[in-house]
Amino acid sequence: MNDRLMLMLTITRRGDGAQVIETLEKNYVPWHFRLVGQGTASSEMMDILGLGSRDKDIIGSICTKNAAELFANMLEGD
Repeated sequence: MNDRLMLMLTITRRGDGAQVIETLEKNYVPWHFRLVGQGTASSEMMDILGLGSRDKDIIGSICTKNAAELFANMLEGD
């Protein structure tokens, strides 16, 4: 059953959140909230996760499982 609603969290560089939301909305994911995050993880942990700097945009999106999988596949293609 792939029509179940989910909360998808996307973490991106500070300032890139608007572009992520625009892409999501073009792909029928209309509900979002954006938070500004500043992490305290060590540089080693940031490198492991591939997150670069500690300043992030965090986007929470309410979407179906199908939409979340589609968006994840789009990100992997980058």
